[in-house]
Amino acid sequence: MRSAVIAALSASLLSILTCCATPETPEQLAARQAQQQQWPAQHQENNNQLRQQITAKEAAQCQSYGAQPGTDGYVNCMVSLENERVREIDTFNAQQQTNVEANRPRFCNTDTAGLSFCY
Repeated sequence: MRSAVIAALSASLLSILTCCATPETPEQLAARQAQQQQWPAQHQENNNQLRQQITAKEAAQCQSYGAQPGTDGYVNCMVSLENERVREIDTFNAQQQTNVEANRPRFCNTDTAGLSFCY
């Protein structure tokens, strides 16, 4: 009975591994590589669109304060909003790093004297 179960499990595992190890056809490989080559351009396009949206929003906000494009007040407003946005991003990134550190697994060893060292 036990050997039959082991044989069945081995056969199942072998079929799963064979399925996963099936190589891509040359056409599939070429299609995947072509798609991966497009990623940087798509990423850049998404970044450009996001920057345009942020700039348009900030420009509208400065104009709602009465600042007109081309004036010192408008430039100061745009710079101020950009600095505020950068600070928010920096704060977010710092919080994310803190969360990563707080959730990092700690490994502790106890030496022969009974002292524990964690890292």
